[in-house]
Amino acid sequence: PKKNMKYELKKTIQSAILRAAQKNLTYKGELYPHEAYFLMQNENSYLVDIRTKEELNLVGIIPNAFWIEWTSYISGEINPEFISHMNNKFLRNDSIFLICRSGARSHDAANFLQKNGFNSVYNVINGFEGIKNKYGQRGKISGWKFENLPWTNT
Repeated sequence: PKKNMKYELKKTIQSAILRAAQKNLTYKGELYPHEAYFLMQNENSYLVDIRTKEELNLVGIIPNAFWIEWTSYISGEINPEFISHMNNKFLRNDSIFLICRSGARSHDAANFLQKNGFNSVYNVINGFEGIKNKYGQRGKISGWKFENLPWTNT
């Protein structure tokens, strides 16, 4: 089983890297929420939730995720302390999985971190709440919550 686990970990990482390469992304890879969760349990990797404090309070938090806000809720401006917080918590070669509401802000943050010397950054596709369904509702077709991964209200 341990050998099989190693194979599954490697296969998951390779799939994520291939997805990013196919889209010509600057950062290392794209993970689906269940893949990020699987890797978090078994690899030396970190999930960084970049949503606003307001979102965490209203929508829910992910246990064992680091929280570093990417943009301000009110102004939408990038947090000027973002890179220093990342530098204080992580090494340049750490595997870092970024998650936001739907995967859009985390894509931008992943590009930013890659440009600033972090070379093992992954975006979590569809984020915490997922993309909108035809009625404009999130959480119904994709995302961390939809995949029944651990989360809680504050």
